[in-house]
Amino acid sequence: MPREPPVTIAVFPSSENEGPCAHTPASLPRAYDARVAEPRKFFWTPHYERHDWVLVRLAAIDRADLGELLRDAWALRAPPSLRARAPR
Repeated sequence: MPREPPVTIAVFPSSENEGPCAHTPASLPRAYDARVAEPRKFFWTPHYERHDWVLVRLAAIDRADLGELLRDAWALRAPPSLRARAPR
């Protein structure tokens, strides 16, 4: 059986003049909705406006919300066969 490629979800430290931040994948509509609903937590810079990533102000997000965000990001990037085997 062929091995599946690893799924990598990276949290990149950033200093986008916003303090410590992370970049994480999100669907473009969901990233836009998050940015509009909670601009204190989520934002984009011009570089990210057309990409399916959202920037997260780490000082503004609690552990539970960050965990949910990372689970969602993983689900967006993981191959379907791996998602099917993941615990729910």
